[in-house]
Amino acid sequence: MNNEFLNEPEFQELISDYLDYLKSSLSSLKENLGSKNFKKIRKFGHNLKGTGTGYGYAEFTKIGKTIEQAAIDEKSDSLTELLDQFDAMVNEAHEQFHSKQINLI
Repeated sequence: MNNEFLNEPEFQELISDYLDYLKSSLSSLKENLGSKNFKKIRKFGHNLKGTGTGYGYAEFTKIGKTIEQAAIDEKSDSLTELLDQFDAMVNEAHEQFHSKQINLI
């Protein structure tokens, strides 16, 4: 996963906190999907759409837009797939970030 800010020291803590937040949000997103709380999922997708690129993750912006629209349309099956895909993306970004940190030491 490409991130233009990974080599910028001033962004390291921000990116780490952002990825931790996304990782911790996944369980509540899945709970919201189980209870069909599409409003909260839509809001998360909307926020992700607005923040992804700002933290260097254009892919998060793209999937945020798709999550938002699927929540508006109340497409549970699509959201299940999207949240699984997003989970994999966050894990990949998290692993990449931490391996980059090891290389910076």
